[in-house]
Formats: sequence, C-alpha cells, structure tokens
Amino acid sequence: MLIRALLVIGLVLNAGCALLPAAEDRPFPLAELAASLPPSATQTLAASFGSHQLALQCAFAADAAGWRSVCIGPAGRRLLTINVDANRQLTSQLDPALPTAFDPQRMALDIQWAFWPLEALELAAKDTQWRVMQPRPDTRQIHLAHRLIAEIHYADADPWNGRLTIVHHSPAYCLDLLTQAANGR
Repeated sequence: MLIRALLVIGLVLNAGCALLPAAEDRPFPLAELAASLPPSATQTLAASFGSHQLALQCAFAADAAGWRSVCIGPAGRRLLTINVDANRQLTSQLDPALPTAFDPQRMALDIQWAFWPLEALELAAKDTQWRVMQPRPDTRQIHLAHRLIAEIHYADADPWNGRLTIVHHSPAYCLDLLTQAANGR
C-alpha cells in the first residue's frame, strides 16, 4: 500500500508540480512575508493530474521569522517541509521517495498565489514578465508574458477559512484546498 501511495505521489508531483517549462527559467519571485497571515492553519490538499489523485494533510505556520508548511501523506509519513524565511529564502526537506524532479518552489508559489494579498504579489512581480490579476473577488489569475499560467477560484471570501481551487494550465494540474486558520482568525 505504501509503495502504491508513493508511486501515485511520484506521478502527480513529477508531472504536475515541476517548475513551469522553458519560459519559466524566470520563476515568479517569492513575495515578502504578509502581515495578514494567520499564525497557523491546517489544510487538506487534494491534487489531481489526469486520472491520478493525491491527498495530503498540511500544517501552515507563520511568524516574524518567516513561514513554513509541513505535509504528510495518506500513510502519515512526512513528505515535504517548506520553509521561507523573512528574507524570502526557501529551504525544504523532501522525503527521499519523492521524485527528484519535484520542485518545492512550485508548492511555495502555489501557497503564495492563493493566500497572499494581491498587493504583495503585485509588488513581488514588479519589473518581471509575471502579472497577477483579480478580475473578480472569487478569481485570481497568474500570467507570464500574457500567457495564463494558473487561476485560483475562491469558494469563500476568506481563503484562510474556506475552500479554494488552483487550476494550472501549464503544466496542467489542479489543487483543491480546504483551509482552517487557528483561533478563528
């Protein structure tokens, strides 16, 4: 069962979470720590790529030193830890069973694109070919050189206490997150 779960994880992460192809040798810069982040939150993440699916339980925490996300797989094994310090330096720990092509920066960007305030993302993208737009309160779009890369669809007004879906067009994958901030933020 563990081998099957790790194989599915490998397929999803290898195919769906690699850093964007070719043009993305200029990755979206990590945004500054946002003052509006909750001190902690729990997240249920469901990833879909083609016919493959993966469920993770994640814990998010933020303080003046930075933010981190720890994710465990279906068997309760820690698969990923992402740390981004106040200087926007990313470090990570990956389970050796994860494919070497998996890029934790993709996961960090997904988190920021979905949860950071629009103004913080616009500032991070300044002087790059990346653009973040929010044409409606329930939709956010990420563009690179006028090409739509990802869309975030919010089911609830507060993403830290609700459901959202991240739809990537390149590479094609979907993340569904249900988040609950601690202490009713």
